[in-house]
Amino acid sequence: MILFMEHQKETKRVYDACMAFWELSNILFNGTKNSITYMKDLPASSPFYKDALDVAKDIGIDWDKMTIEQSDAITLALLETLFMRIKSKERVDVVINVKLYGKEGTTRAGK
Repeated sequence: MILFMEHQKETKRVYDACMAFWELSNILFNGTKNSITYMKDLPASSPFYKDALDVAKDIGIDWDKMTIEQSDAITLALLETLFMRIKSKERVDVVINVKLYGKEGTTRAGK
């Protein structure tokens, strides 16, 4: 029972990490007016704001004086940080099923 509960915790941790990576990717790449291309445009209310500041500090970039190129470096480093959180720390395979829906609400399996 304890082993099962540990696997559940790990599955939830990996799921949460996947969703965070997906959410940041959506903020960066969704192509709408809400997407951002410059890290300084990331709202302070964003769940990724503190991580972005930490990444900037870790790689030696002054947040207030960053260039577009430095913003791109922060973006890539932040995506890498979130991606690395997805890795399972346990000796288990975590499988997450994702369903894609069309605009009409129909499942679009295999498309």
